[in-house]
Amino acid sequence: MSAPVSGSGVAPPSAATPGAATLWTPGIRDAAHPGRFVREFARRKALLRAPGPEAVLALLGAMVELQGEIPGLEMAAFLDGARKHREPLVASHAGYLRAQLEEARGDQARATAMYRAEGFVLDWQIVGPFENTGRAGHAAVYAPETDPFSAGQSFVGKLPGEPLVWRRFVHEQAPRGAFINLADLLDPPEQAVGYATVWVKVDRPGRAALHLGTSGAYKVWHDGVLVGSDDTYRTPTPLQASHALELRAGWNRILIKLATDDGMWGFYARLSAPDGRPLAGLVSTLEPQSTPVSPGAKDRSVSTGPKGQVAKASPGAGGVASSPVGVGRPGAGGVASSPVGVGRPGVRSLRAALEAKGQGPRARPADRLALVEFYRWTLPFAREDRSAVDRAREADSALGTARSAYLLATLDPDQNNSRVALQRAVERARAEGSGSREGGAPLLATLLVELSLRDRYLGLESRARALLDEAFRTAPDDVIVELALAERLSEDGFPLAALAWVGDMQRRYPDSAILARQQAERRMNLGRTEEALQILGTLQGAQPTDLGVAAEMQDGLLRLGRADEAVAIARERVRLVPGLPESHRALARFEEARGDLAAARAAMQRAADLAPA
Repeated sequence: MSAPVSGSGVAPPSAATPGAATLWTPGIRDAAHPGRFVREFARRKALLRAPGPEAVLALLGAMVELQGEIPGLEMAAFLDGARKHREPLVASHAGYLRAQLEEARGDQARATAMYRAEGFVLDWQIVGPFENTGRAGHAAVYAPETDPFSAGQSFVGKLPGEPLVWRRFVHEQAPRGAFINLADLLDPPEQAVGYATVWVKVDRPGRAALHLGTSGAYKVWHDGVLVGSDDTYRTPTPLQASHALELRAGWNRILIKLATDDGMWGFYARLSAPDGRPLAGLVSTLEPQSTPVSPGAKDRSVSTGPKGQVAKASPGAGGVASSPVGVGRPGAGGVASSPVGVGRPGVRSLRAALEAKGQGPRARPADRLALVEFYRWTLPFAREDRSAVDRAREADSALGTARSAYLLATLDPDQNNSRVALQRAVERARAEGSGSREGGAPLLATLLVELSLRDRYLGLESRARALLDEAFRTAPDDVIVELALAERLSEDGFPLAALAWVGDMQRRYPDSAILARQQAERRMNLGRTEEALQILGTLQGAQPTDLGVAAEMQDGLLRLGRADEAVAIARERVRLVPGLPESHRALARFEEARGDLAAARAAMQRAADLAPA
């Protein structure tokens, strides 16, 4: 077994807490050492001062990195300020994150209203699954893309003898941050194709932008005309692609075809004005609507075709697909040039705007780095596509900073190349010093922790320990570094000392959700289940939609034989997300655990009604 951690191995400029003795040395929190998350929050506030589209870098990943660590009112104020940004695309993304904040607090009605105000289309009719073995479903033509919509129609799908019908997806009943998760209601969700349709209304005809984030190959039709198509399989985020379309006054039908292999299966969809502002007067519904065609107007409805699965390729409904904005060659100012054969003017998107500034021989190094940061968070490419890695390498060659090397290490899937870039980032950060504008001590500490984890994975224990100790000396106010040291202390055979260390951190950072979770987990592992439940109960009050917290509480309650309380938590989860089949399945498991088989069967039936297997 490795030697225990001692104060001699870690020496930040601080005196040990009385009673801590030689097992651990506390970190620091004072005016000069405000803490990791306060530093990161300040960095993002500075980024938001940029006047152009690069200001979105202040927002990308903000919820992942800061939610639960920065007080909710401060986060809300930051996002409300960002909603006033002069760049409408940045302002809209801030509005999206503000809605996410309300969703996390459990206020689904307010979150839904805020998503809609930014143009997110939330409620859809969906149908599937159809076959996508070998990713062939993208080219195949299935009946939902050829048959006129009818509420009572059914289709032959992936499973023989299982007719498929249109199902209602209502986001507020299964909220996932405006993500339309087909896998919630369509089964099986592997090697599959699904369709989603909605009707949107505007008062005046004109250009609009449809912004999409998709998990797999997709096609999108507007009133039967194909306006967008892409065959990329990726992790969906809201800012991946944009397409131009001409909305007519009154009702317009949007149809999306989406494929999946073995990953996620869903999409984000937002309609905006061409410049990215919310579209005035936009209304959407999943109920079928129609607008009479004016005399002499072209009927753009989908032509009737054969039912069932047609195994031939087709461009779809007589339209010509446009390239997603940012995939082809963007024009100036983030406006994509019109794809050949479409004839529609381009629309603005953050991706196109940042690519226009960050690519090409005349691009500034800072703009190259901004584009790479954007790619890091929005994941627009397939895993096998090296475009983001190539842009990161170009940015690193142009800048030669610790941060540029870190982004290259983060994006490069080749472990050897990534490790070389990470080591280069550490060397540069050491040379740049603690006051560097590129990141300073906080960035160096992050890099050292990452390299320590990789060394440990390779069995290089001594090197890993030395790097972690250096990270603590570099940034003694970084709780992520301290948590890594506390975990090391626990693994060395001192779980009570590790618990005391986490408790000391929590006294310094009393509002930290990460530290509260750590306290609960460690107490649960030590058999202090009741203490852990008290901590988790407080967390659940602040984050009522956090499924992880609920599951940990239920596990602890079952350990204590308190199945009735576990059921109460499951019922509350069903109340919050009544449209999610998994919430009903979880309730069924806990009803069974307490011996109420009738209630368990009823819950399973509700799950089956939502998503027939």
